[in-house]
Parts: sequence; C-alpha cells; structure tokens
Amino acid sequence: MRTLSIVFLVGLAVAAERGAHPVPANPRELPSLSERWAWKGPAEDAVLADGVVYVRGQDRVVAINADSGKVLWETVCAKGENLVGEGPVLDSGKAAVSFEGNLTLLDRQTGRIEKTVRLGIVFKIVGSPLLTVAEGRKDRVDLVRIDPDSGEILARREVGGMVYDVKMAGPLVVALVDQGDLGSSDRDEILAAYRIDGLSEAWRTAFDGFPELEWVDGSLYAADAEGEDENSRKVYRRIDTDSGQLGPTLPQRVESCVSGGLTWELEVVGLKEGQRPRPARQRERRRGMRDHRAAWSAQSSPATATPPGSHGT
Repeated sequence: MRTLSIVFLVGLAVAAERGAHPVPANPRELPSLSERWAWKGPAEDAVLADGVVYVRGQDRVVAINADSGKVLWETVCAKGENLVGEGPVLDSGKAAVSFEGNLTLLDRQTGRIEKTVRLGIVFKIVGSPLLTVAEGRKDRVDLVRIDPDSGEILARREVGGMVYDVKMAGPLVVALVDQGDLGSSDRDEILAAYRIDGLSEAWRTAFDGFPELEWVDGSLYAADAEGEDENSRKVYRRIDTDSGQLGPTLPQRVESCVSGGLTWELEVVGLKEGQRPRPARQRERRRGMRDHRAAWSAQSSPATATPPGSHGT
C-alpha cells in the first residue's frame, strides 16, 4: 500500500487575488499551478467531482472537501491487509469501489454503504453507466454492467482471457482484449466495442499495440506501435468509435528522463530537462494539444508516511 499526498492545485493568479480574476471553465486554460493544500494518507486512487475528492486506500474510502482539504467522511469497506481494489468511480449519486471480490456502492453525500455485490475479483471499474471488468469462469474475464442504485447485474458477457483497458464511448464500451487464456504465450489481441444495452458486440479489429486507451480533447486514442524493431516508437492513434478504424496520431511527446508518465497530456518530469528529479522534489507538466510545448508545470514533493486519516495544508 502506497502513502500518497493528494495535492489540490489552483491557478497562480487566482491564488494571489482570489475573486479578482474569473476561473476558466476549462482547467487547461489555467496559466500555471500552485499548491493549495495537501492530504496525506494511504491511498491507491482518487477522483474529483463537485468539489469533493474521493480517495480509495487500504480498506476504506475517504471524502475530502476540495476547497479546504477537510475530511468530510471516512468509511471502512473491507477487512484485511494488502487488499486488491479498484475505483472510486462515481455514478448516480454513488461511489463504486472494489476490494477483493466485492463491489461496494457508497452514498456520495454520507459515505453510507448502500450495497455490496459479489462479482469475483474486479480488475477495472468504469462509468457512467457503471461497468466492471470482473473475474469469470475458467480463467476468463467478463464485462458486467450494474445498476448503481440497486446493485442489480443488468448484463454480463465473457470477452476473453484479459482486458487490458476499457473506456466508455457514448452508447458503447471500447476495450483492448486478449482473447487467449490467461498465462498463454499466444497473442490474440483485439480492439473491440460492445453496446451498453445488453453488451452485444458492435465491432472488432485486430490490434498489436500497447495496453492503453486514453481520452484526449474529446477523442479516444489507442497507444500503438509505429515502425520496426529499434526504429519503432509509441504513438497515440485516434479511434473512430463508430467503426473501430484507427486514424491520425497525436504529436510526439518531448522525451523525459522520468519513466511512467501519468497520461499523454500530463507527465512527471525532472526540475531540469535531461536530469532526474531530486529525491524530495519533482515537477508535473501538461503538454499542449497542438505541439510539443508545455502548457503549464507545477512543482510538488513526494509524500512521506503519515498515520491513516491525517491531513494538513
């Protein structure tokens, strides 16, 4: 279990003169970022919505006021250590998280557990509508659509031996699927779309790229490989979600010495290009859509271990 620092960032001009400048509707238009507050505790994932940050970690979900950093509620959802989990994903007033083989639906306002659904190990949760990738029979995996209000399973479909990534795309769910058995050396990978109503297949195409799908500027992209052997490079190719055809690529990212970028747009980089970040300092950078330049960057410090539930500014 990692201990992360959940950092809330605001525009420098807005922080300096609160209320003197309008806040852009699109956060990409913010001129730069500064740290507003930080909450430190065991965490695996977090999501921000309607002024609240929902954090899943260890065995619980914590809701934090995004303006002040105050903990609004904290709910223990499972018992045990080193629990495998996914989420949180927000849908219909609920926060959906998984721990081991259970999907837990919590009321977003109070943190009260509304429903616990036994699905088998949950590998991914997406929404809206609420859908999971869950353990199926005989080392297979299923797509499972769930009613967030009642917890009822609305549709379940076996899709293969593994689902690498999955994204909602209007009336469809698009997935990168390995159709072979888990543990098999044979590769039988497809990019496929399934209709939300009933999970019937809409289209499929062979795909031999990277296990990543990403929404960028309103379009869905797949991480593909271009070129051969030493000359190959990773590119992000736009998916026509109506047909499954792959189209234009995004501009190449500026190389960084720090591996494991967060998304195509948001990267963790060194304080100086070509150097690794100091142990106590690093920088986040968002790249522009039209070229390779950075739109903004912000400096932060990695978290240190603190007791669960502690927070500060």
